[in-house]
Amino acid sequence: MPLNLKCFNNFALVSRSAHPSRLKELTFIITTVTLLSACGGVRSPQDGDFDNQGQLINSPRSVNNRPTATRILIESDPTASVTKLETYSDIWARIGAGLQFSADSDNERIDSQMAYYEENPAFILAVTDRAGPFIYAIVEELEKRNMPLELALLPIIESAYNPNAAASGTVGLWQILDTTGDSLGLKQDWWYDGRLDPFASTTAA
Repeated sequence: MPLNLKCFNNFALVSRSAHPSRLKELTFIITTVTLLSACGGVRSPQDGDFDNQGQLINSPRSVNNRPTATRILIESDPTASVTKLETYSDIWARIGAGLQFSADSDNERIDSQMAYYEENPAFILAVTDRAGPFIYAIVEELEKRNMPLELALLPIIESAYNPNAAASGTVGLWQILDTTGDSLGLKQDWWYDGRLDPFASTTAA
């Protein structure tokens, strides 16, 4: 059964006041993503965006106006004329609604990783603050490809959402090797390394 983390709505990532059960739920997801590892926004629709029947007629984009985390979903029927809107209180609620991994676990590695994150809530707060400039673009790339939104949490594990992170030949948010970058079409030369470009590397990843 897919995990729907409504705890993201008022989680400490935004409110700075963590409830132990919410922290445990988030740390479970981050831990699960840990085991996988080896920013444009959509502004809230306004009155002028709808026709007389209440259907969305346009969706202007803005990177500076993010009061809510609105996700626009096109119906699977290509002939459908209705656009479905889902609005969340923040980007973390939006991610929580798009989680697909199971929450069931009986695994010592997961338990030990969960214990680490539960004992270090300051790390979660710091790294999610650092994610701010990139998280919207990452979520939109995942939604565009119908991929699990848990993957938006992967840079927490890979780089602590530091776009300049480097370790053992891997660099950037996604910690991509130079050879992997080449295979993904990321430009790398004296002046520019696409692996360090948060948006180019996100598209490639």
